[in-house]
Amino acid sequence: MNSYGTKFRLSIFGESHGPLIGVVLDGVPAGMPLSREDFLADLDRRRSGAKGSTPRKESDLPEIVSGVCDGHTTGAPLTIVFRNSNTRSGDYSDFRATPRPGHADFVAERKYRAFNDLRGGGHFSGRLTLTLVAAGVVAKKMIGPIEKAIQKSDIGINPSNDGKVIRLIFPDLTEERRRELAKQIKALSEDAKVAARNIRRDAMDKFKAMKKAGELTEDDQKKLEEETQKLTDKYVKLIDDTCADKNKEIMEV
Repeated sequence: MNSYGTKFRLSIFGESHGPLIGVVLDGVPAGMPLSREDFLADLDRRRSGAKGSTPRKESDLPEIVSGVCDGHTTGAPLTIVFRNSNTRSGDYSDFRATPRPGHADFVAERKYRAFNDLRGGGHFSGRLTLTLVAAGVVAKKMIGPIEKAIQKSDIGINPSNDGKVIRLIFPDLTEERRRELAKQIKALSEDAKVAARNIRRDAMDKFKAMKKAGELTEDDQKKLEEETQKLTDKYVKLIDDTCADKNKEIMEV
């Protein structure tokens, strides 16, 4: 799996000794300020040189190649790449026959039938974590708008944002608040039933028009109307049952 997420989706690509590695981010909102400088502090924290890290030295400078215009995100997929320069591919020539036990060499060979790029660990290299750090930088910048949206939602929750995580504190529900929520659920269920019945009405009108145009026989029209009514009744009941279950859950102390 090279892609993760739903609303905010990231896809990583590239190999350790290829020309570059990168990440594509989908779901980034438009209008968010973003520049190369936003990434540097977090990328420096990841940079090699510390005890236990790789001796490989790279510039690790991000290049934003799509999704940003005039210093702001466009809403289109955001692509960030990092060039590879300090590679010594010959150092890995023996690992095809003797995979390193502490790396993914053997697993990658089995999965990709020895077509995997072994140099530097290929797509399984720790260098690919650079793309995850970049994705995290963008994700952190999205926290502010999310916090504001929660505050404007009028759901009685006051979010706390430390720049990395949004924390939501849910207070115990009072009886008054429970009754308010029950009313909201009832109103939403009524709206849902109205929507279902409007769909039924539009379908019935369509059947009548088709009958008038000679596209349906009277029997066909009657059959379609009966099936539509059954579907409507089914989903109206489902809405009522769901509303009742939810209200029961809310009112239980």
